[in-house]
Formats: sequence, C-alpha cells, structure tokens
Amino acid sequence: GLFMTLSGYLFAKIMDGRSIDLKRFYRNRALRLLPLLAIVLLYWSLRGHLTPAGLLQGLVSFPTWPPGTWSIVVEFHFYLIFPVLLMLQRVHRIWPLAGVLVIGLSLRTLIWQAHGDVQWVSYWTIIGCIDLFVLGMLWHELAQKPFAKLARHPRMVEPVQDLLGEALYMHQFKINGKMAFEGDVWQWHQDYGTWLNDDLMPTER
Repeated sequence: GLFMTLSGYLFAKIMDGRSIDLKRFYRNRALRLLPLLAIVLLYWSLRGHLTPAGLLQGLVSFPTWPPGTWSIVVEFHFYLIFPVLLMLQRVHRIWPLAGVLVIGLSLRTLIWQAHGDVQWVSYWTIIGCIDLFVLGMLWHELAQKPFAKLARHPRMVEPVQDLLGEALYMHQFKINGKMAFEGDVWQWHQDYGTWLNDDLMPTER
C-alpha cells in the first residue's frame, strides 16, 4: 500500500506544472514494466501455471496472474488513468481526487458487506488500490498550499522586488532549513543551467 501511495505522490510531483506528452509517457512506462514482466510471465507459463485465458483475465482486471506479477498490472492500470486524474486535478484541484478516494473506499465497503471478504479487490485490482494512488496525489496537492502562501507573503516578496526594482515572478523555489545564525552559510545564487534544461526557463535573471 505504501508503494502505491508513494507512486501517486511522486507522479503528481514530477508532473507538477509540466505538460504531459502522452506518447512519451506511455513509452517510458512500457520500457520500465514490460521487459521484466515478460520474463516472469514466460517463466510461469513454461511451468504450466498460467494459461492464455488466465493471462488475458489478469491483464484486464482479475487476479489470475502468479505472485510477483499482479502488482505490475495494478500499476499499469494506474498509468492508464493517471493522465485523466492529473487533468482533473489541475482544473478542479483536490475535489476530483477526494471524490475518487471516497468512491474507492465506498466500493470496498460494499463488497465487504456483500461477500464478507475484500482482500482480492483491495490488493489485486485497480478498483481496490485506486484510493492509495489518489491519496498520494492528494498528499502532494495539500502539501503545496503552505509553501504557496509563503511564496506570496509580502514579507517574502516585497524585499526582493525592492532589490530587483520591478515586479517579481517566482519561477520556482527551494527551502534549505537551518537554525538562525548557526550552521554553514548558504550563498544567494541561481541554478540557471538546471532551470534552462529541466524547466525551459528562457533567460537567466
């Protein structure tokens, strides 16, 4: 569960403020997942533990794949729907993610009430794991708010504008925490090379 929550957080953080190239996104995900998955599935197929029908069912939704492979399918399903979740998050912020979280938890509750067992859904399908991925995305979204307020606070912005002599645009920032008046000096500098290559910042300031 922790791995899936961290996956949701990291993907939301990596794509924060960036446009998503779907072709490149899915190509990179395929290069990451498919080689090892193919080897594992071939191994279990040769041992007679995986039939063509079971292979198809496991790819779609049902937990028919051997140990060590079902989690890759859940991750693959998350990759398929992540661009949609990301788009909704950017337009409506936390509310679509909160809605998916509530729906996921509600579905698991209803299945448990109907069958007395929810483990096969919770661990082996995207239906049971989507709330974990979304929880990670929510974690990233909510964690940004205190820092966003800090970046806009007059006591932070106005002195810098006085130094520059013009309106301030904050492209990105990073906080290096240390005790006041103690520890090593952290010189004021800029990492324009990184901003140019990673964030496409047009000119240095």
